[in-house]
Amino acid sequence: MLRPTTIEEANGVPAATEIDPLTESVRVTPVRERATAREELVHVIGGGGAAAPLMRKLHRAGFRVSGGIFREGDPDARMAARLDIDAITVSAARAIDRATSRRHRERMAMAHLAVLADLELGPLYKEIIEHAAAR
Repeated sequence: MLRPTTIEEANGVPAATEIDPLTESVRVTPVRERATAREELVHVIGGGGAAAPLMRKLHRAGFRVSGGIFREGDPDARMAARLDIDAITVSAARAIDRATSRRHRERMAMAHLAVLADLELGPLYKEIIEHAAAR
């Protein structure tokens, strides 16, 4: 599959990829140059599109970025996929199970910094916020 990192390695041009919803083909879009890669990992907690701008800025600034927990089809999940960001996603129709919750806690523990995007807090985020606060 065409992944942003593969395209950049092969062509020397940073790119974002996504599946075109109409044609179901891969769409490749050149993006601005990224800053020099940094070692720091920033984990972004979001949903509903609240994390997408922050993930894009952190990625462009050269940070390693992870994210979650996002619902499949959520704008944040789509942005993470476009930028080849390691994100935890769950089905839009299911509750967050224990295994996913554990993976999210582990991901936050690996990060140098966990950031909570400006989002509407609902029942889905209660456990996520508690994990972030305990960090």
